[in-house]
Amino acid sequence: MKPPTGTPTSTSRPAGVLPSMPLIYHPVVLQHDTGLHPESSKRFEAMWELPVTELIDGAPYLGLVHSKDYVRQIKSACEFGQRLDGDTPTSAGSFEAARFAVGATIMAAEQEGFALVRPPGHHAYAARGSGFCLFNNVAVAAQHLVEQGKRVLILDFDGHLGDGTSDIFYRTDQVLYWSIHQYPAYPGHGFVDEIGVGPGKGFNINVPLPPGAGDDIY
Repeated sequence: MKPPTGTPTSTSRPAGVLPSMPLIYHPVVLQHDTGLHPESSKRFEAMWELPVTELIDGAPYLGLVHSKDYVRQIKSACEFGQRLDGDTPTSAGSFEAARFAVGATIMAAEQEGFALVRPPGHHAYAARGSGFCLFNNVAVAAQHLVEQGKRVLILDFDGHLGDGTSDIFYRTDQVLYWSIHQYPAYPGHGFVDEIGVGPGKGFNINVPLPPGAGDDIY
């Protein structure tokens, strides 16, 4: 199954009109077969019927963050269903799902939307996949906006530090990465003194919270 492709569009609205957030989804993401893994297609099967969106192909954008060698490595691993590490399986359909997941995330950034995608992305480094993640969807979308001359804030409120995203933007002042996460937990860091280096100093913010933290602490 290969979804049709299109081009991202920007949205505008009259002053005073509250925005509606489009959901961006295509069943191509179900081709990423992880078997009994906790990150599986069952996450989407448990939801209501989702609207299907025409996606752009994210492959042409991967070079904004990932090297050609890394992209070839991921494509080869998916062809043979090889694991990237103990936590990160692939399947024959994973590369297709991953590149369109990147495309959907770029569309969300352009359209002020919400991309429902898998595989996820924030543990993927520029040259290494990990933590269920193959390509760093949000990092590619963020760099796409940077290339347009925009400054970007990423607010990462997943339970874990997005170590891949943090690392990718750790040395730049063009993207502010702000993570609220549990500590101790995977990947084992995300301390308050990890604030970036060089031009990026002060543009990496970590807010580690203790296990069981409720709304009062949050």
